Amino acid sequence: MKTRSAVRMVSSGIFICLLLICLAHLVFRGSGWAGFLSFVALPAIPGLLAIAALLFLLKQRLAGLAALGAAILLAVPPLGVLKGQSTSAYQVPDVTILWLNARHSHVALDNIFDLDSNLQADIIAIAETPVNWRKRYSEELAKFDCIEWRHARGAPRLLVLSRTPCELASSSGDLSEYTPHRYVDLADSLRLVALHAPRPFDFSYISKTGRPWDSTRLQTRNDAIGEAAMRARQRADAVLIGDFNAVSWSPPLTELHTIGLQTVRCGPIWHSTWVDKHSGLGVPIDHVFVSASLKAICSVAPGVGSDHRPLVVRLYRADK
Repeated sequence: MKTRSAVRMVSSGIFICLLLICLAHLVFRGSGWAGFLSFVALPAIPGLLAIAALLFLLKQRLAGLAALGAAILLAVPPLGVLKGQSTSAYQVPDVTILWLNARHSHVALDNIFDLDSNLQADIIAIAETPVNWRKRYSEELAKFDCIEWRHARGAPRLLVLSRTPCELASSSGDLSEYTPHRYVDLADSLRLVALHAPRPFDFSYISKTGRPWDSTRLQTRNDAIGEAAMRARQRADAVLIGDFNAVSWSPPLTELHTIGLQTVRCGPIWHSTWVDKHSGLGVPIDHVFVSASLKAICSVAPGVGSDHRPLVVRLYRADK
């Protein structure tokens, strides 16, 4: 009898928690919490399904249905972005791009250059490169004809390397040091825009302000994505790639098709590009978008020492 009462109490508690999560997911959609909730949605789905199965086995049908309903509710936005262009992997790509958020790790940068020794990517874009990058990697940098970076505290926050010369780079334009994207225009009229968007939420910021509903950081991230997207739209052939700090079903990403940028899926939707080192849970927050004149395939490479995984993108001209 006591066991049954304990089970009912636990299941009731789970029911209430799941209900609160679902309500928060809807209520805080336009606030600072929206970023956090969209991040936890995908990892939470398998856990909710496991809880639902356990509750049904314990004959707690109401709580089991609640857990199942919560899993379905959280799965609706990710399932809505399953569409994405792809092409045959057997074609020879016109351009190969390698992307990584190195998280200031020399190990990650060492490994990414090792990966490139086999891949021979035409363009490498890296966010959060470590200090002393120019001296330490001078031999690797000498292999590239175009080097574009954004400085911050002695190290480039964004580094773009191209094996073909650049006709125009953001350093020769009007972008400030603090703009979270960089771009290069290559001789074949292709523009690459690399983005490292700000995080949409920060627990230290929330604890200081006491305002979890504050949408300032979320809006800053959305603005950064919008500015980078518009920079890409200035050219007919363009690629927008980077760490968006947003899952693919976030509104600022799902709306990019309205300005002519198409999503390129990098494997299954559950294939994370960022993995938390403590819990092992991850979400896809590194993405690729291309203009309608391009086709592409994208794959997530194995980890290289950063909590982000590299993206390998192969581009094809649509008219070929």
